[in-house]
Amino acid sequence: MILDFLPYIVIFIVGFLAGVVNIMAAGGSFVTIPVLMLLGLDANIANGTNRVGIFIQSLAGLKGFSHANKVPSGHKLWGILIPCALGGLSGSLLVAYLPKEILKPILLIVMLIAATFIAVRKNLFAQHHHEPLDIKDRPIAIFYLFLGGVYGGFIQAGVGIILLLICAELLRYDIVRANALKLICTLIFTIVSLVIFVIYDQIHWGWGITLGIGNALGALLGIRVMIHVNPKFIRLLLFIVAVIAIVWAYFSG
Repeated sequence: MILDFLPYIVIFIVGFLAGVVNIMAAGGSFVTIPVLMLLGLDANIANGTNRVGIFIQSLAGLKGFSHANKVPSGHKLWGILIPCALGGLSGSLLVAYLPKEILKPILLIVMLIAATFIAVRKNLFAQHHHEPLDIKDRPIAIFYLFLGGVYGGFIQAGVGIILLLICAELLRYDIVRANALKLICTLIFTIVSLVIFVIYDQIHWGWGITLGIGNALGALLGIRVMIHVNPKFIRLLLFIVAVIAIVWAYFSG
């Protein structure tokens, strides 16, 4: 009987840790998806089940950021969300039809680019003490947001790093508000992806909800820590997570 509940305990603990990492940086899904597969789920079902956790985590995280008055609002928000939503829809449709073999090279290339960018930019995610840029001031951000949405809808793992780079570097949001934006964007394409995975019956709901509860609690803790943490530490954490993700993906077979 106890053994029957062991997977749920493992998933909850892993979800909690991933929630903390996802809020403060990104890349928690590089832990949760392999663990779900290790526990017996096929890759596509593990991918779908992970979205349940991300959905619940995003809701909890946004609530925490809202209480801290760190959620951007207004017309600037819509300019960011629309390309993400369209990209998420495209990526979700791609994952339903394209071979799974292309997931690994995409993952490695995107994460390698992100890790390299983090390593070479000394002022990455520095605090910005002026107003963030409007999307119309950096129209190239629309293209990158769309690509981020495509990747997020396709596999999700590591997309937080891409969104942070766009929001913090291109649009000049401070690291805390950039993370809030990351959650909003993630929530948008996760909703789209969940619909696709539900249609294809690729979700283990019991494990997904358990993962989500752990993710949500970890996210709330991550927000409390992030608001008081130096951005240089977050930059270092991002770099470490990105490198670990690349190594994990390379040896995952």
